[in-house]
Amino acid sequence: MDRIEIKSLLTDKCNKSCNSIINRFIKPDSNYIDYGKGSRWTGAIISLCNTYQNYCIEQKERYNGNILRAARKADKYFCNTFDRRTFIPDLHEINTSKEFRQRGKMKIGYLKSIEKMGGFPEYYYHTPVIDCIYHFNQFFGIFEKIEGYKQGNITTNMKLIGYIKLCRVGNIAFYSQILGHGDYLYNNDNSDGQKGIIKRLHLYVLNFCYNLQELEFLMYTFWSSGTPGLQKWKRQCLFTEKQLYYGKES
Repeated sequence: MDRIEIKSLLTDKCNKSCNSIINRFIKPDSNYIDYGKGSRWTGAIISLCNTYQNYCIEQKERYNGNILRAARKADKYFCNTFDRRTFIPDLHEINTSKEFRQRGKMKIGYLKSIEKMGGFPEYYYHTPVIDCIYHFNQFFGIFEKIEGYKQGNITTNMKLIGYIKLCRVGNIAFYSQILGHGDYLYNNDNSDGQKGIIKRLHLYVLNFCYNLQELEFLMYTFWSSGTPGLQKWKRQCLFTEKQLYYGKES
């Protein structure tokens, strides 16, 4: 199995927030990273050494472009970054829209009330500026345009129907959260199967990652997690099993 080295890319320009992000992921008791004593899990990894265009070509060659075709079914929706505080009501609706997901029953952390998530927005918060391109958390969403649509009393003119929280730690980024609204995942009559909203959003985020300086890998949870359906999704998205290590190889 391939092993990949995790690098923190910490510089003298980094701040306390950078250290906090690094320490939550790169730590001796990590389940993902081998510190010389082995790791509990292996990661589902996409290598970013090539280009997004080459990724699409490989997806077409290996799986007949099924991920790309499925994503095109969601062309009427659009993707963008967002500030979590503005869309708390929609985040709550997404989180509670299905009792069970590909990884099993929804965890209690996703079932908090709107109030416990931070409440209805008082302002329209725009996407915050990333302070350090090597260490950050960023929310990406897929939206439906709805004229006059509101989050509480704040007019957004768009409804959040799926989201990914991307965390970058040095030369690796990972999906710490990825979820779609249950009502938007499949057609009501199931005539065309999946609507493709999460595939569209994944490709949007992946393209973003390919354009980040010194970012080498994208990870989505550990390799063996999830149902057969999630396993198939990871393979078709070209995630592969790799072991992560930090520090010099023995």
